[in-house]
Amino acid sequence: MSLATNSYVAGVGADPTFPHLFAHAERKDVTPRLGTELRNIQLAQLTDEQVEELALFISQRGCVFFRDQELSEDQHVQLAERFGGAIDHVHAVGTHPSLIRLHADENSHAVSGEAWHSDMCEEAIPPAFSILMIERTPPSGGDTMFANMYAAFDKLSPHIKKTLSGLTAQNRRPVTTLRKEAVDRSQVNSHPLIRTHPVTGWQMLFANPVFTTHIDGLTVPESQALLKFLETHVDKGVDFQIRFHWEPNSVAIWDNRAVQHQAVWDYWPSVRDGRRVAVKGDQPFYRTEGGSQTEAMMGSKAPPSWNRLKDWRIS
Repeated sequence: MSLATNSYVAGVGADPTFPHLFAHAERKDVTPRLGTELRNIQLAQLTDEQVEELALFISQRGCVFFRDQELSEDQHVQLAERFGGAIDHVHAVGTHPSLIRLHADENSHAVSGEAWHSDMCEEAIPPAFSILMIERTPPSGGDTMFANMYAAFDKLSPHIKKTLSGLTAQNRRPVTTLRKEAVDRSQVNSHPLIRTHPVTGWQMLFANPVFTTHIDGLTVPESQALLKFLETHVDKGVDFQIRFHWEPNSVAIWDNRAVQHQAVWDYWPSVRDGRRVAVKGDQPFYRTEGGSQTEAMMGSKAPPSWNRLKDWRIS
């Protein structure tokens, strides 16, 4: 599998006012801090300046959505190359070693990604971005959910943040019912539980129930308890989640470092078909002086609901 170093990080140095990206695009934010839909823009026609600004914008917003895209398989892969390089995939289809097909129909017994996760965390250098195009949609359903890992970190209490900071956790390739061949789970890579984003500088939670198996340096019961807490924290974090409804030829690009996602398989026996390419990433790291998305966007204030959580007492 082809991986990248951190010699190039898309979005670093881009103009934060986005003059080229927003020259003609129409912007609609899904929530104040997560998700944006951009209209009147074709991904296959982006200039170099727009690509760099879009990379920065996705790093800030977590995921960005596009409708009515004219994007061939070749152009799909080329777009990933412009963001830093397409990753070859063991389950690639057709002539492109980096393109995987996501298909479900009446004969499917399961679909990929039905739990919160970031893509390919078992790799030493996980992807920076994922680019998914859904070409055929069911009559209803088939949404993808996204969760903001900047906010997941920011919402934790100071004591839990201190506990997690500096810890690393092991990540393995999961066993799924979708693979006919035996899964090699010997590949293990440890990543920071709290990761600093290389573009925004914001801290984010980087652990998920699909790939993350054990926190280094803890006993098995300690690790299981803490990972279960983090899983529940994300699962119940409805105030930092969104749900994207696909239309034919919609494209979602998300920052694989800053968000988790999960598929919603509520459309059986209907057909849903699309393709995905992952973009080469950078070496995960933790920096103590990393910033906060909440502070960057809202100053020192936090949502009142977060403060209420911290004031709960057991009666």
